[in-house]
Amino acid sequence: MQSTLQRLADTSLIGRLGPRIALAALLVCLSSCSLLTIKSPEKPLSPRDITARIVEHEYSAHFITAVDQTADSITAATDDPAVHLNALRWKLGASGASLQAASQLVPMLSVMDSWALAIQMRDFLSEGGGATLFGTQQAQAVTLAADLARDAESLARRLTSP
Repeated sequence: MQSTLQRLADTSLIGRLGPRIALAALLVCLSSCSLLTIKSPEKPLSPRDITARIVEHEYSAHFITAVDQTADSITAATDDPAVHLNALRWKLGASGASLQAASQLVPMLSVMDSWALAIQMRDFLSEGGGATLFGTQQAQAVTLAADLARDAESLARRLTSP
């Protein structure tokens, strides 16, 4: 039985090319190590931009976590399926928008986009089309949105001051 399997493996394409493919892959890996260089045509980020990028990603993580926790609190406080659906939509939409804002190529644009997002969310939930999304729990969302807008403004002012 063993010799039959061995003969099939030896006569198959894999049996004949297998060692050659492995050797070629090894040679490519070894030779490419010294040949591979990555050069960026862009200049490195300034210390201010590095700080802005780090702080902005921290703010985005805080934004997403705060919205998730508030949406979960709203959901736990009501049995209304429409409110549950709206809370889920808010979590998904706000998380995606915050990540997109934080992912701009220019760090200061990320800061400004996050600030704009927070202001838009505050206005939407307090007096815009989203003013009734969460029924009796609307105040939780409005309070959080106002806090996030205030935090974003503070962050933007701190990073843009000379």
